[in-house]
Amino acid sequence: MVKKALGGPSVVIIGGGVVGASVADELTLLGYTNVTVVDAGPLPATGGSSSHAPGVVFQTNGTQVMTEFAQYTVQKFGSLQWQGDPCYLPVGGLEIATTPERAAELTRRFGYAEAWGVEGARLLDAAETVSTWDLLDRDTVHGGLFVPGDGIAKSVRAIAAQLHRAVSRGATVLDRHEVVGITQLAGRVTGVDTDQGHLAADIVVCCAGIWGPKIAAMVGQRLALTPLAHQFAWTGGIAPLAARTTEAVRPVLRHQDAALYYRENGTGLGIGSYRHRAMPVEVDDLTHWNETGTEP
Repeated sequence: MVKKALGGPSVVIIGGGVVGASVADELTLLGYTNVTVVDAGPLPATGGSSSHAPGVVFQTNGTQVMTEFAQYTVQKFGSLQWQGDPCYLPVGGLEIATTPERAAELTRRFGYAEAWGVEGARLLDAAETVSTWDLLDRDTVHGGLFVPGDGIAKSVRAIAAQLHRAVSRGATVLDRHEVVGITQLAGRVTGVDTDQGHLAADIVVCCAGIWGPKIAAMVGQRLALTPLAHQFAWTGGIAPLAARTTEAVRPVLRHQDAALYYRENGTGLGIGSYRHRAMPVEVDDLTHWNETGTEP
């Protein structure tokens, strides 16, 4: 199989996760129609990071550009649906302080939010914080920073919705096509070899996530990215959520001093931790992830 350009630059995007799908959507919105997304797994749930991510979205950041990226994500995903279901759950986001020092830091972060135009951000005292997330221990909380527009991205749905929109504008999506090489001539890419044929390309965009270094090596480049495992667990049902019939109501919760975050998942919680030893992952060990997408 050979895909030839029909006019204009031909673009091949390697990786159909949330990044690759977003690139395809944005390029076709700009008028690029000769766009092909290729992924080794079954789209939209290929089994990579996008399929496993808990989807926590927070907008407040110390740099304006990152804040604006997050604001655009909220705006865009909040406008998308897939098969009648939302691609974003705007439950809000709450950062908590359990020390005076962290409370002072939240005041600084509130300044970022105000400076960068994060809508509705406000500082909460201890009582307001516990009222907003009533599973907290009132005796340990000093205060919080609440942003009503933060929430949970449903990444697999967002992938499906964006790829569908890109295809409607002329893009091609090829799943179960593993990239095995990238062809070059005189220092420029000319195409992408897959296990099912060659795709001609004027531009190749690497959106392969944890497989990025493997793709970069195909053109003799070293991508400064090391895949790392991250500790995350879904709990079983807990008593305060026993009657829950929706996925999430309480805000996503971030406890930065303990490197923890929490999000509701029906009658249970998702809990993520970064307070553990670094766990590098060999990309060659991840082959079988392509069939195990587990987004809730």
